[in-house]
This record gives sequence, C-alpha cells and structure tokens, in this order.
Amino acid sequence: MENIEPYLEKAKQGLKEGNYRNFMENISIAKYLTKFHSKNKQEVFYLYIKGLYKLNDYKAAIQVLSEAFPMFEGETKYDLLNLKGLILGRLGDYKDSIQIFEELAKLDEYLSIKIKAINNLAWAYLYLFKVESDPSFLILAAKRCNEAIKKFDLFDDNILKKKILVNLGTAYWFQKKFDQALETFFEAQKFMQDDPKLFNNIASTFARLGNQEKAMEYLKKAELLADKMNNLFEKAQSYRILAELAEFNQDYMQAVDYYLVAYDLYTSIQAFRESLECQDEIDRLTYLIKQESREIMKESWRKKKTNGFDKEIHFTYKKGESR
Repeated sequence: MENIEPYLEKAKQGLKEGNYRNFMENISIAKYLTKFHSKNKQEVFYLYIKGLYKLNDYKAAIQVLSEAFPMFEGETKYDLLNLKGLILGRLGDYKDSIQIFEELAKLDEYLSIKIKAINNLAWAYLYLFKVESDPSFLILAAKRCNEAIKKFDLFDDNILKKKILVNLGTAYWFQKKFDQALETFFEAQKFMQDDPKLFNNIASTFARLGNQEKAMEYLKKAELLADKMNNLFEKAQSYRILAELAEFNQDYMQAVDYYLVAYDLYTSIQAFRESLECQDEIDRLTYLIKQESREIMKESWRKKKTNGFDKEIHFTYKKGESR
C-alpha cells in the first residue's frame, strides 16, 4: 500500500506556504490513505481541520471537527476546543465561543492552552464590541490581555505574545486611546518584526493621529508583505485603510475605488462580514458623492442665472424672433 508520509508532508508545506490548492490535493489523498495507515489518522484529521479553518470554510471545519473529536485526547483535544471556539466566533456565535474559552482558561495543567484561551477571550470581546457597540466589551478584552501579559515570563511563544499585544492595542484603538495603541503595537513588534496585520494596525493608528506620511509608509510595508505571504485578508485591510485616508482627504471617488478592491479581496476569501462592512461604506460614500454632485449642479445653475454683480441676466431677443 502507498506510503502516506509524502502526502502528509506536502499538505503541511502547502498549509505553511498558503498554497491551499496544494494542501487540499495532498490532504485529500492522505485522508483516503488513513484507511490503511490508522496510526496517522489523528495527525491527518487535525491538519485537515486546521486547513479548513485557514481556508475560511468554517461550516466544513466545524462538521469535521465534531465528527473527529472523539479520537483526540489530552492537549490536542483542548487545542481543538480552542479552535472550535474560534470557528463558532467566526460564524457569529460569540456567546458559545466565549463559554468554551472561559472553561479552557481554567486549565492550569496546560499553560499554552490556557494562555491561548485567555487571548481568544480578548479576541471574542473585541468582535462583540464591533457587533453590539458596547464599550464594556473593550474593558473585558483589555483585562484579559493584561492577564495574559503577566504570564509572558512563563512561555516562549513569541507569535502568541504578539497576538496578545495586538489585541490589547486594538482595544485601546477602539477606545480612541491612539497613543497607547501605537505604543502597544510597537511593543508587539519586538516579538514579530514582519507581520502585515501589525503594519496595518500601526498605519491605521498613525492615520487617526493625523500623520498620513507615516500611515502610508506602514501601509506600503503591509501590502508588500501581504503579497509576499499571499495574505489576501491583510491586503484587503490595507486597501480599507487607504479608503479611510482618501475619505479624510475628501476624495470620495478614490475612497470608493479602494473599498471596491477591499470588497473583492474579502469576498474571494469568504470574509463576508468584512465584505458587507465595505459594501455599507461604498453605499454611504456613493450617497455623499450624489449629494455633492447635486450641490455642484445647483451652484453651477445659480451662477448661470446671475451675472458678476449677482443680478439676474435678462435675455434679449432679435427683432422678429419668437419669445
């Protein structure tokens, strides 16, 4: 019987490089081969679930996870529970995702799982704020981040440390504490230098502080890195921030163009919540453009009806010409 290992390794490589077509081709073969290589079954299904999540196919991910969950135990089982919470959150079921994270945050025997759960709680509260506009969720998010930061000396996962600081900076950003947000994002850079999400966050914060030059500098870094990593979500985020800058400069047409690019990118990766947010912005700006056009036309018509001294222009007719 054919060896499963080459397909498993190619699937891992595809997932790592963001080559999801390569991932799906090889993980599908590996899944079939688990019928004859049962010892690899857990590893294959764990990787498959992770891949579906990365592909934003959340419904398929939750279905496979539910079916495969009984075969897992120990730390891997709790890690998948963390992932289940994230998937439920992506599907809009924040209350159930928070319940999962709250339980995992009590696991003292698995520190890594505990810290991830605390950070995921912060993430869920940030999304709840976006949905319900309740500022108390920002306080809860910041509280959870600070709880995790106090444990930084206990673990060496720099990517996780970066994520925690990014969530804290985001909580400050939504609270309009832009100086604190910027300081926190720069602190996150100590743990991960090249990250398009981080560059986008820094750019957005500089924009809010009125420093458009710095905002553009970090947006360029974010877009270049997102292209290199094939990270379409963060590329879309870059265009969304560009749209906000264009609107600030009252270039509404350019802002709409940027939102359209972001909309297409979000839609291509099934980030439908963000797509809808872009559509709302496009509709709002299109209305503003129409209103602005009407005002320009009214002003143009008024000028045509008056002379330089603001007096009405009297039209004269040649002799014999009909009035």
